[in-house]
Amino acid sequence: MLPLTIRSVFYPLLGGKICGSWGNAIDMLSVLATPVGLAASLGLGVQPVNARLSHLLGIGIEMQMQVILIAFITGVATLSAFAGLDASVERPSQANMIMAGLLYGVHAGGGADGLHPERVHAEPGLLADHPHGGEPLDLDLP
Repeated sequence: MLPLTIRSVFYPLLGGKICGSWGNAIDMLSVLATPVGLAASLGLGVQPVNARLSHLLGIGIEMQMQVILIAFITGVATLSAFAGLDASVERPSQANMIMAGLLYGVHAGGGADGLHPERVHAEPGLLADHPHGGEPLDLDLP
């Protein structure tokens, strides 16, 4: 029976060598690569979040804001991990449904024109650079 570690993936390639120094090296490399990969994806993912918040709220696109966003996202992920599997899936789902209900209420109550007219009416301009210029696609489906 193979151990439940990353080294077991390399058994077809290395055979029994995964139980020795090769396996230890693979496990150490995977332990080092995991946080590096998480940090890289979080660092690259926070840039569009910062740009969108800058567009919506007028905050600057600065390193300090990105560090704050990374700290906030990391804190939420840590709390989610400590909450356990059931709660870490249930709470974000409930929050998502509450936000969807609020947005539906805004839409059903006459739209979002009263929220902030400049930003609401500017959003269709985001499609101006689209190849179809924001026009609906004419799809001739059978």
